[in-house]
Amino acid sequence: LLPGHTVSIMTCGDELYPELWRDLRAARRSITLQLYYCQPGRMADEFAEIITERARAGVPVLFLRDAFGSKPLPDEYFERLKAAGVRIAVFRPTRWWELHKVPQRSHIRVVVVDGHLGYTGGFGIDDKWYGDGRHEGQWRDTTARFTGPAVRQLQATFVAGWAEATGDLLT
Repeated sequence: LLPGHTVSIMTCGDELYPELWRDLRAARRSITLQLYYCQPGRMADEFAEIITERARAGVPVLFLRDAFGSKPLPDEYFERLKAAGVRIAVFRPTRWWELHKVPQRSHIRVVVVDGHLGYTGGFGIDDKWYGDGRHEGQWRDTTARFTGPAVRQLQATFVAGWAEATGDLLT
């Protein structure tokens, strides 16, 4: 534990997504994302719009998606992101000869903006996280938004996953 952190705790999508979208839109140097759960819908479309706009503006965007948790998104979705300049890697692809590895997923949720602002928690990209989490069909998860030395540790978690998926070590 090190001093120098600021932390905000959000307990539902109504608290999280407006702030996350604002921070992603404000990115100037980099965006790194490792997300387990990504499903088609309004949220996925809004997410794509934001990160493709940032990529087109020249901000490096690296998106590490879990092969299992993001499987319902069509290939066209990822092709659209790549066409805008988003670099995408698949974490632990599912292959028939590696079925024994299927349960070895990474449920990590990492968002780092410009190397100094981080998010982690139980959130994902799916419309069920919109709302206050108190109504049928809405999910409630806790997420932390923070600045300070721990952001480097969150970034290191992303770098380790990216290296496993791509063989590239980010420095």
